[in-house]
This record gives sequence, C-alpha cells and structure tokens, in this order.
Amino acid sequence: MAVGIFPNSNDIGVLAADAIETLVRHKPSAVLGLATGSSPLWCGTASVRRGHGL
Repeated sequence: MAVGIFPNSNDIGVLAADAIETLVRHKPSAVLGLATGSSPLWCGTASVRRGHGL
C-alpha cells in the first residue's frame, strides 16, 4: 500500500477516480465498496467531469 500526501482534496479525488476507472475498465464486473458522506465527494466529482458518472 502506498501513502500519499496531497495539497488539496481535488488531487486526491483525481487519483481515486483514476484507480476506479482503471479497475472498472479491466474488470467491468468489479464490485466497489465506497465510503459514505463527504469522503467520496471529490472522487465522484472527478469522475463526472470526465463524463463517466462513476
């Protein structure tokens, strides 16, 4: 597992969206368990900006 320190939550969201997109492209049947509340907000925002709506 890698640990990263990012200057803002948008950068974290982009990294998470990249990881999810890669996973889903390689394994469309993947099951994702995501946190609730504001934690996954930036990841969802980054995905929607790409037009994927993950």
